[in-house]
Amino acid sequence: EYAAYQNALTAFRSRNYAEAEKLFGAILKQFPQGRYADNCHYWIGECNYALNDFAKAISAFKLVLTFTSSPKGDDAQIKLGLCYMKMGQNALAKAEFQKLLDRYPGSEYSQRAREYLDQIK
Repeated sequence: EYAAYQNALTAFRSRNYAEAEKLFGAILKQFPQGRYADNCHYWIGECNYALNDFAKAISAFKLVLTFTSSPKGDDAQIKLGLCYMKMGQNALAKAEFQKLLDRYPGSEYSQRAREYLDQIK
């Protein structure tokens, strides 16, 4: 599982987003409750975000938030806001940035979320 995950990350870092999405998806099929499941959903979201498929990215990022203690929770939360912002859905974007501040007050993304909230107003 670890080697497959690293392989998928390598594809992502090489900007081969379609291939990376397939590789992360294959890991999820093989290990749906595996130790990298939340991360795989997150990176699938990042692949779709990079490909400007924001609706698909939103679905993936929301799946990350179904894992109660995912280390990718705050990452997924800010990306949800950014997806909605890119789609011009400012009310939804604001709600997601506010959720980041409420759920992850110590997040490294808190300051950015506040800046986005100020921009959208």
